[in-house]
Amino acid sequence: SRLTERAKTGVSTAVRMALLITSVIAVPVVIFAPQLTAFFNAKPEVIHYGTLMLRIISPFIVICCFHNIYAGALRGSGNSRTPMIIMLFSFVFFRQLYLFVTTHFISNSEYNICEGVVFSILREISRKGKIIYLPIYYVMFIDNQQNIEELILE
Repeated sequence: SRLTERAKTGVSTAVRMALLITSVIAVPVVIFAPQLTAFFNAKPEVIHYGTLMLRIISPFIVICCFHNIYAGALRGSGNSRTPMIIMLFSFVFFRQLYLFVTTHFISNSEYNICEGVVFSILREISRKGKIIYLPIYYVMFIDNQQNIEELILE
């Protein structure tokens, strides 16, 4: 009983600490998003989209605090299967479902994505429509868009 209370206190403390640290980091990221994006690429269009993405994603990063701490607490208590299933559903299934719905049923003229590159566990390079599938180990060979086009075998 005493160990259960200690574990609950530890999880509660960890959540509070993670929320504080994450918020302290996320607030400046939202405020200085254009400058942070310009650090990597000075093109106005890249800065616009980079700023947009940082400002959309950053406030929700606090959800990861709960997700990771509670999954770790479950694993620590000896239950490793439940966090594994939760992680698979939240990071794989729901993300794929979200991407399918947003690309097929919602108009996103703001993003204007012409083409995409997906790093996969497949062994061969392929193209299906506007999507290029590259084996994950090909990352080391890519240095620009021209290089990606050269790698594609049709």
